[in-house]
Amino acid sequence: MFDDNPLFAALQENFGLEGGEIPDDPTTLPGLIGYCRKWAAGDVATEELNNPCLAMSAIYKNETKSFGKELANSKGLHPFIKASIEALFSACNEIAEITAELPQLAHDGAKDEVLECLEDLEEANKLAKDTVDELKRKLGPNNRQCLQCGFFEEAHECPNCRVVLVYPVPPGFNEFASNREARLRDEYFNVNQRLQSIANGRASLTTMVQVLRPLRTYIEGLLQTRQSFEVNQSFIKDASVPNSEAAKYKALLGRISSELENALQGVERMESAQTSFQLSELFGGWSEIYSAALVIEKELHELRVDLGQSVASEAPEAASSNDAGGDSVMLSS
Repeated sequence: MFDDNPLFAALQENFGLEGGEIPDDPTTLPGLIGYCRKWAAGDVATEELNNPCLAMSAIYKNETKSFGKELANSKGLHPFIKASIEALFSACNEIAEITAELPQLAHDGAKDEVLECLEDLEEANKLAKDTVDELKRKLGPNNRQCLQCGFFEEAHECPNCRVVLVYPVPPGFNEFASNREARLRDEYFNVNQRLQSIANGRASLTTMVQVLRPLRTYIEGLLQTRQSFEVNQSFIKDASVPNSEAAKYKALLGRISSELENALQGVERMESAQTSFQLSELFGGWSEIYSAALVIEKELHELRVDLGQSVASEAPEAASSNDAGGDSVMLSS
């Protein structure tokens, strides 16, 4: 999470939060503090403080705006993460204000006030560093999260909710199912509902296998039916079926077969989350299943229209808007 977040990376690398303090390098906050102490000792001219102090203030004003945007979009964030961002926002804002005041204080010869400001800067810098360190510890690569209460720890089960902990969806993850709505069979609907329950903390990851098993059985059954039907394509040999129509049917059947294989891969991916504990595998697998179902629905509709109900009725059954009793399934990102 932190390697991909420019805010945390900037705080750590550019502003000396990794602990690599260089007392006379004013391009980092610890270095600027040391540089100002040299001014108080008479080793740096007053006019030399202006540019580095104002440059540092501008940097932290920008960081304050960035964390402000994070807070504005904080809906759904775990309280611990939100509180951490609030702490960083406060620290950056204080640093921006103090570093903007230092040149004038130095110009006025207010040495005691400058030294007090430097102590405040050190405290704000320590707060930022400690906050980032705690975030890294809580959200480290080995820590998993309870999606119900937000508990973070390197553990298997939440001690509060008794649900299996999972690895959160990583930043930048975009494998969510299409928000196109379709009416699909109960096997699909039940998997989608369970996925939502797990993502919202209302069900444990271990319960997913209960609804995945019927969907796997259904898809495997479609594949077997398709294979047996392909062997017995007597109607294609019928002189009443034009060659172009027969070829088109074969192509459609091939695409349906390919999408059924994709759906099966999606099921396997979701099943793998039982041992990897990666929430992204659940979302990614469902995206593959749902995308395949949409294609199959479209292709079967085309079969019914182009080849006629007498032919399409022999074709393998698949998820379709014509399925009686189907439920409306939509997963929006």
